[in-house]
Amino acid sequence: MYSVKIKVNKNVVRLVSLILLTILIIPIFRTVIPFVLLLYSIDLFLIFTKKDKWAIYFFIMCCIMQNLVCIIFSEYLSSFETQLIVFVKELLVYGFVFVRAFKNICGYKRIRNIDIVALLFVIISLMYMFFSSVSFTAQILGWRQLAVPIMCFYFGNFASIKYEEVKDIFHFIIRVTVLLSVIGIIMYFLPNKIWDYMGYQQFWRNKTGTNGIVTYSNFYTYDLVNIFGRLKRMVSITADPLATVHLLSIGLILMYFNRKQYYMSKLFVIIGIVLGVSKGSLVIIVTTILVYIYCCKSTKLLKKFLWVVGVCTVVVFNSHMNEYVDGLTVNTAVGNHYSSFRYGLENMTLFGNGLGMAGYTASAMGSVIVEKEYSESFFAVLSAQLGLVGVLLLYGFLSMICFNMAKEYKKTKEISYVLGIACIFSIMLESVVSSSSISMLGSGVFFVVAGLINRCNFVEEE
Repeated sequence: MYSVKIKVNKNVVRLVSLILLTILIIPIFRTVIPFVLLLYSIDLFLIFTKKDKWAIYFFIMCCIMQNLVCIIFSEYLSSFETQLIVFVKELLVYGFVFVRAFKNICGYKRIRNIDIVALLFVIISLMYMFFSSVSFTAQILGWRQLAVPIMCFYFGNFASIKYEEVKDIFHFIIRVTVLLSVIGIIMYFLPNKIWDYMGYQQFWRNKTGTNGIVTYSNFYTYDLVNIFGRLKRMVSITADPLATVHLLSIGLILMYFNRKQYYMSKLFVIIGIVLGVSKGSLVIIVTTILVYIYCCKSTKLLKKFLWVVGVCTVVVFNSHMNEYVDGLTVNTAVGNHYSSFRYGLENMTLFGNGLGMAGYTASAMGSVIVEKEYSESFFAVLSAQLGLVGVLLLYGFLSMICFNMAKEYKKTKEISYVLGIACIFSIMLESVVSSSSISMLGSGVFFVVAGLINRCNFVEEE
């Protein structure tokens, strides 16, 4: 993949200027209505026109900038208005996917096996809303997380763009993540008080609907508390340490698979990931390296060996973690994540307990949670809400994507397919023991990248 410079577009400059102008109106007239209306107008324009490349650019910038905007102007925002700004990127994704899916159906385009599985998941999961006992809002928020992999994948997969434009997008993601890392490294050495000056306290109250004092506990990790004590995490302008390391990880993966060297860029991003102190980023990077070795550098004998080693590792790890968790007298981060996965696996039912009945979303909405033990694993949260049916459909969908791209790689030897497999498979593994691994803000870009790769015909376009 060769890097391609992004040309400055006059219309883009005009649009950015208009956005900045409406932002300046907020403190003057103490209203966000013009700004919100502009953002939603951009959404509708991108949904119903063929500016698909710019739709993806806009989605990425919303992921990066949404929290920063909400923090800076938090004193002028209510909780509802904060959610409106957060929902801008999601309206774009949902609207884009549903409109393009409708057009494909009306145009009698070929429906693939993965499309059938995805459609079944969406229909069945939405049907659960008729059987759940919690509020409609809690159900929507529960579905919102579960649908991220499918919606973001098809956001990239339905985009009508050429391979050269896909390379533009990848190069754009790399630039954005490097900038995100540089800013994060600088902010890492500044006191948390700077977030108070920016308006983080009010932003947190707007976001959660609470009136307490913010302690910034999510800016720190306690995973290595027995060795190093409480460790500060790099946050950057996303104001979310987990989302930040996920975005940096996808940037590093894209640089790893790009033919350009990016020495300094890699250095900054690696430093950012290290300062982010995230188990998830370690899983992503190690998985990506193993996927690359398995697909590109191994013989048939080595592949069989890797399968044996992988199975043995899973068995030994599972046995060790069971002993570790059973012997705990005090909760630990690692223990909580694994316990949640095990609890979800052991207590899985065929159809689950309904949308909005498990996870942090349910806690925030005051829902009657089935068991709090589900909350630390996305796998467990999914199994608690949609049961074995939901688990098989969603993880089956993601597995089918990986197998399809593996077949295409065997035929074409195009390295981009390996990149796509790494994006999907790494998040799949992380989601088993981490609930925060699946979110539109953090891992949404991974699925968009995989969707873009899956739609490209590299043989015809290169």
